Amino acid sequence: MASKCFICAESNPNVLEQHRVVPQRYGGTDTEDNLETLCANCHSAVEKLYNDDVFSQIADADPSPKPTTALDQIIVAYCNAINSGEIVENEGYAIVHRGKPNAELRFNLNVSYEQVREFAMSTESEIGLPRTLTEARGVFKTAYKTGTDYVVSFSTYTPELNQSVGVHIQRASEEIDDFELSDSA
Repeated sequence: MASKCFICAESNPNVLEQHRVVPQRYGGTDTEDNLETLCANCHSAVEKLYNDDVFSQIADADPSPKPTTALDQIIVAYCNAINSGEIVENEGYAIVHRGKPNAELRFNLNVSYEQVREFAMSTESEIGLPRTLTEARGVFKTAYKTGTDYVVSFSTYTPELNQSVGVHIQRASEEIDDFELSDSA
């Protein structure tokens, strides 16, 4: 079982449950590819979505990659913008402790979030990104306060960027699909 909720990233083991993507009543099994970890609140909300009309549409849809949490999607959007040169080091982001095990990707959401979101929209990869800066800040604040393993700072002074959020690069690369910074970053 995963260590966080697939939808909201809740990591309290006391509220995490196994969810069958395809419920048993629709022929679902307990195989690994049909199980997902959800917190009790998200599990309850998802279960309310299942009815014959809705589920038949979902079951007939083409398979697609697993979506990630909003937090993960923001971080991947930053990686994509950095790798493409859309945002520039020491203006939109910084790498702190480069080359060390505790290396961090830091970015000032106030300065660069809208630019990153617009870039993601232009590449059709913005699905799931918070629509506003306030929502994005809320995602990081919640992740930091709840102890998400790879969000290591929420409002830390970083030269050139001022207040920034910090993402532990090694931990994020282990936990987030599609997290990849180019060697030039």
